[in-house]
Amino acid sequence: MAFTPSFIGRTTFSNATLAQIPTGNIAVGTRILIAFCIDAPDWDDITDTQSNSGFNGQPVTGNVYGQRSGEAHPNGTCGVWFVTCDSTTVQLRGGGTRDQLQLSRAAGMTGSMAALSATGLTSGVMDSGSTLFGSDTTPIVGLGPIPANDYLIGILGVVGPSSDGFTQDPTFINPGNFNSQTTTSFSVYAGYKQLLTAQSNPRWQPTLGVARDYVGVLLALEP
Repeated sequence: MAFTPSFIGRTTFSNATLAQIPTGNIAVGTRILIAFCIDAPDWDDITDTQSNSGFNGQPVTGNVYGQRSGEAHPNGTCGVWFVTCDSTTVQLRGGGTRDQLQLSRAAGMTGSMAALSATGLTSGVMDSGSTLFGSDTTPIVGLGPIPANDYLIGILGVVGPSSDGFTQDPTFINPGNFNSQTTTSFSVYAGYKQLLTAQSNPRWQPTLGVARDYVGVLLALEP
């Protein structure tokens, strides 16, 4: 079954200790992919209201958000991370219950967070990951050798509003309306594709409309 992402939601927040995105109904076995850009070099935990992720010494009671990749910009303006739920073992609820994805930082944070659900990943293990930071309009994030059939997922966090503009790498696909959401001080963009053949140096090369501080993340996930 092909990798099929669906947009869950996005939220922006200012001086918050907790940021939340309502999930709707997310079935057991569906992957959850979360990307966020904040004005801080670290964060405390990410989980959902059905689970405890097991971080900060807490027991694991449900979905585990264990795979993560990211970096803080050396200018100190932002940090960007991509987090994957290893496996949705507990169904997330919509309707009146409305479970939430939750990002926390006790010291406070300002930024933007967005999430996707995805079917079609039997493994979902990260084969490789790379990060890049810059302050121009032409981020290029690359990886070493990647086997055929892996999915590449690129995440770009930018210190700037969505009105600046973002142009997708023409070899990548926009994940639904993930990139068309309105943001203000911080923005997060994404792209994905499957490698039909093994590649020695695959890259993601989107373009920004305005030069801003950014951090890019490129990951290879096993199908």
